[in-house]
Amino acid sequence: MPRIVHITDSYPPHRHPIAEQVAGLARHQGAEGEAVHVLTATPLEAAEPGKSRFRASATDAPGVRVHRLASRLAFGLPVLPRGRATIERALRLLRPDVVHLHLTVVSPFGYDAARATRGLDLPLVITWYSVLDGPEALARFGLRVAGWQTAPFVPSGASEAITASVARAFSREDARRIPLGTDLEPWRRRLPSQPASPADLGRPRGLRVLINALDARGLAAARAALTARAALAEPTVLAEPVLLDITVTGAAASGLPADLLDEVTVIPDAPAGVLPVLARDHDVYISAGALDPHAAGARAAGIDVLAFNGTSGADTALVVDGEAELTAALTAAADATSEPTVESEPTVEQPAAAALSEEGGWASTIAHARAAYRAAEDQSQGALMPGKPAGEPNE
Repeated sequence: MPRIVHITDSYPPHRHPIAEQVAGLARHQGAEGEAVHVLTATPLEAAEPGKSRFRASATDAPGVRVHRLASRLAFGLPVLPRGRATIERALRLLRPDVVHLHLTVVSPFGYDAARATRGLDLPLVITWYSVLDGPEALARFGLRVAGWQTAPFVPSGASEAITASVARAFSREDARRIPLGTDLEPWRRRLPSQPASPADLGRPRGLRVLINALDARGLAAARAALTARAALAEPTVLAEPVLLDITVTGAAASGLPADLLDEVTVIPDAPAGVLPVLARDHDVYISAGALDPHAAGARAAGIDVLAFNGTSGADTALVVDGEAELTAALTAAADATSEPTVESEPTVEQPAAAALSEEGGWASTIAHARAAYRAAEDQSQGALMPGKPAGEPNE
């Protein structure tokens, strides 16, 4: 088994989607018997007397050792004085077979790590979690000057949109996707919709919507859903009115303005373990924010998934932008709901048909990562990078 070193700005106890992703990937790799180390700029929240919360090494999970390289001078921010030298020293001690670097657009610690890894000629995979389509000409100029467009490493993105932006920024044909991972099993425990009672047959149909508001897009999604609710309540949209029940959770849920609090149910920032339980009673899951791995879980549960306004990490979801598209998507979801019927026999728990796909589960994420690691090892041994002319060496 290879020795893997993950390098990341963000790691638990910091609550951040990237922290959760890197920790999840490392722990699942460790559980499969791989030797995994993590170098992070995230300090501990507290430390034992006489020990530093900024510099510490500890076993995080079976097979996973976490080394914290935070700086007291930077107040725990991911900026490390003499960062390249510090990371290079750690890599010399750990002697990894492959380095997996996790980056956002702005990451001084990550850039120091990239230079240190490249300086040691170690196989390198870099995964970006943000779209790189800023001033593209300036970005390409900077990359060309730094030599990264021809450097032997494997570029990757956490979603299809991010991966495409990485390929454009680096002019590389070998950019690949390493998708976000989540534990699908809790999502698969969803019960099918219960049959209607005779008393229910005369009532308007309902559509239960859960919005995972991960950032400011959650507010826009909530307002768009309220507009859709008003439209669906009119029998002119569908043959019969549909009542829209809206629940909002996620990191941005607590920031909803007062005028929305009386219109929706708010469950502030439900933990990852609670979200599958919360979602079981809903028909539609709206992913609103960057880096939502739980969209794959909702799909596995057989819940309709909508990605609102550029949400990443929900590649196979229907992407909707604005009130009109969300209203149309919810109308289609309501229209697809079968007419309620009375059944004499209760249904039993069974996995949804959509749960047969493993895409979005940790097994899929690990498989994508392993393929990237093999490509990085091939490049470090002189295999030609895709798109480079024959006879032109990797620099």
